[in-house]
Amino acid sequence: MMSEEGPTYELGDFKPLSTKTVEIKYQKTLLFGPPGVGKTTQAALLQAKLGKTLILSGENGLSSISNDDVDFMPFTRYAPLQDKAAEAAKMKQGDYCLAHLITYVKRYVKDQGYKVIVLDSLTKASQLIFDYCEHEHKYDKTQTGSIYQMHNRLLEKVIRDITNLDWCNKLVIALEKKETLDDLGRPGGTRPYNVPYIQGKKLVPYLMGAFDNVWGFYKAPCTKIPGAMNRFFVTQSINGWEAKTRDPSRPPRLRPIEPYSDITELISILKMNDEEFKSLQKAREKAEAKDENKKEKKDA
Repeated sequence: MMSEEGPTYELGDFKPLSTKTVEIKYQKTLLFGPPGVGKTTQAALLQAKLGKTLILSGENGLSSISNDDVDFMPFTRYAPLQDKAAEAAKMKQGDYCLAHLITYVKRYVKDQGYKVIVLDSLTKASQLIFDYCEHEHKYDKTQTGSIYQMHNRLLEKVIRDITNLDWCNKLVIALEKKETLDDLGRPGGTRPYNVPYIQGKKLVPYLMGAFDNVWGFYKAPCTKIPGAMNRFFVTQSINGWEAKTRDPSRPPRLRPIEPYSDITELISILKMNDEEFKSLQKAREKAEAKDENKKEKKDA
């Protein structure tokens, strides 16, 4: 029913929903860590567990998964060349710009059966966007503030376009860097944190809110096998890492540091029903007790 002032509504037109109906069907995860730790390898692991995967790749680390037959599309710039013929020629050679790849994914990829989209990496995307913004401002150093503002807008759009894909799991990869944050995780403090490596500081808090999970990833020497390395996921802010997990369980199912090398293990834990998780907890407690006994015998 309409009136001259606009539509009118009845009380019955409004109905609150229950948070119990809210679920995270598809994970959107930002994974960051040092070079060579195995971030890109997670794309192959995701394909093996969740299905057909497409990597939007701006990096040179795909040789680590060359035996896994994962689809990828490379990008070497953010925006298309101004010369349309030159851009078309590059596309025919399989050389794409990120802006075109994002549009392609949004419009066409769902119908091709992909279950996972990976951006490798946010660090490279940020650098290419910054290069583009500098070019647009004619490399004028007096326009540095405007360059960063334009960069932030464009990078936010890339992140939104990826995370808003509502039909697949999303993994965005980044390098890590040290940044000083305050106690609320905002730039400008004095406490050093490992955070995702992008141009500038102001987008770090935005990254923490844009993803379900922001996980650090690192490796350390194995204490049991000399010369071997163990890998660890950081799922909560701890030990100088700025990280988080969107988990409705109380207490959280994921420990602050998880000794896994496969991201699908963490996703599986988040999706377990209560009985499955109780079984996992018992197995963990048994393993921890066994390790403690070994340690006591060694120290005796």
